[in-house]
Amino acid sequence: IIAGTLLFFSSHASAGLIVTEIMYDPADSDSAWEWVELFNSGSSDINLSGYVIDDNNGLFQTSANLSGSINANSTAVLFNSDAITAGDFTSAWSNGLNLIGVSGWNKMGLNNSGDQISLWDSFTGYSGDHISHANAVLTQAFGESAQWPNNNNSASIYLTDLYADPSDGSNWALSVT
Repeated sequence: IIAGTLLFFSSHASAGLIVTEIMYDPADSDSAWEWVELFNSGSSDINLSGYVIDDNNGLFQTSANLSGSINANSTAVLFNSDAITAGDFTSAWSNGLNLIGVSGWNKMGLNNSGDQISLWDSFTGYSGDHISHANAVLTQAFGESAQWPNNNNSASIYLTDLYADPSDGSNWALSVT
């Protein structure tokens, strides 16, 4: 799991959150092994309890679906806790990761041809908005146009530089692992 993306910040506790890596099309045929890595570039810990993560699709979350924290200058991997356990994830990837389970991941299920992921700091702010992503404290889009890394159905994409423009697909690379 690598590092890197900055798209849009709010002025409250979520400021400094950056999407750094996305596994949206794993070798497995379902969304069980999809994940998103966040980096807290701020100087304070961020408690994600009560937050909502969702993408741009036809299904909406019915409650807050995150619970966990990211220390300052640290990462967390958000994974599908409806399908796999933290132990499963650790066995497949690595020990020592800050893992935060996401309930309702199957309502999200990242699109393999590109998608938009957003994070809201409360369910009230989210209000079932999985289309326009208004009130989101962080939004990251990715795609498979010519500028984005060509997905090979088993590798994640990651932002190559924390200070690069994350909306530019040429600033993302395909992981070799």
